[in-house]
Amino acid sequence: MKAIRLLVVEDDPILLPKLKQLYREVFAAKGYDSVAIEPADNGEEAMSLARAAEKHPYDFVSLDVALGSADMTGLDILGAFKRFQSAWMVAILTGVETDASLNGTVGREAAERLRRQLRRDAYARFWAERLIVVEKPSAKEPEQKRAELLSNRLRDIASVYVEVARQRYIFRPIEVQAIERIPERREKSGSLYELGHSIGKFGSTATIFAPCLIVLATEPSIDS
Repeated sequence: MKAIRLLVVEDDPILLPKLKQLYREVFAAKGYDSVAIEPADNGEEAMSLARAAEKHPYDFVSLDVALGSADMTGLDILGAFKRFQSAWMVAILTGVETDASLNGTVGREAAERLRRQLRRDAYARFWAERLIVVEKPSAKEPEQKRAELLSNRLRDIASVYVEVARQRYIFRPIEVQAIERIPERREKSGSLYELGHSIGKFGSTATIFAPCLIVLATEPSIDS
């Protein structure tokens, strides 16, 4: 039986059940007979689960960045998953660049720090070859359009997970060398799936991707 164990970290009480349902659907469509999903709606609970999963790591973690606290963000949780080696792959869902309410939620200083350093900090806190940063659909989009975009992005995430999971037992750590934002471009398939094939072709350079984001990474030298 093909099984996967997920943790979904999201503080939005409306979005959390939607994410659980969508992840269950997209992974079932990828052939997973058992999709076990654990939810966490705050940073403290997620941190506790990251520690507890040290001996039984999650296959996949969906992690929100802004968790409604000025003291703890998703980046703190991300670092814990690396420290305890309690997650195989993580997808960060972020809307901080376009979320006008973030200043009031976590404070202006913390909000600006998140916006400036989100991606660089994320790739410094987790293994780059197993981390995806994906922007949530903008709240300015009509509700139906947001739902469609979210479903498509989670479907893409599942496709990338399947590709990366094929290499699960032969990965070597790589170090991030540069991060570059590029204009969003949709290929013929309109999917991240085709790009996912590049992850399995490790040479001297690997490309880790998300909408509008390229990360260049190289294997560490023997001396490092």
